[in-house]
Amino acid sequence: MNHKIYMHTEPAYAHADSWLERAARATLTHVEAGPGELSLILVGEARMQEYNQQFANQDAPTDVLAFVDGTIDPESEMTYYGDVIICHPIADRQASQQGHSLSAEITLLAIHGVLHLLGYDHDAPETRQRMWSAQDAILEILGYGISSPEER
Repeated sequence: MNHKIYMHTEPAYAHADSWLERAARATLTHVEAGPGELSLILVGEARMQEYNQQFANQDAPTDVLAFVDGTIDPESEMTYYGDVIICHPIADRQASQQGHSLSAEITLLAIHGVLHLLGYDHDAPETRQRMWSAQDAILEILGYGISSPEER
């Protein structure tokens, strides 16, 4: 499939670009997403807190935000799926708490965010099971020995 992924990372976190892109491509492939585009954004806590306050009315940083778009470019006929924003410092802390690598945590958060862009959710037990199954399958494909948490 034809997928375009735009990377926007704060300079201090550029080392994670390859993890993000690999996770997004694996997710798009796994769910057989149609042609489309998305943005992956990696930020620090201050920027994430600003986004969370502005868009979710929560005055605290969070690990991942996903903003679904869904518009179709009339020229390319590609869907702009939306934006996924990940907070690097929170991902780093969560990785330490869970006992796995930072790359595994950022990969999990990227998969989680991209699945949200593609219509997955975890607001009910049946939708959570569908989303967690997809996350776990993609993590396995990518060679990470972790699984989805019970709930974030």
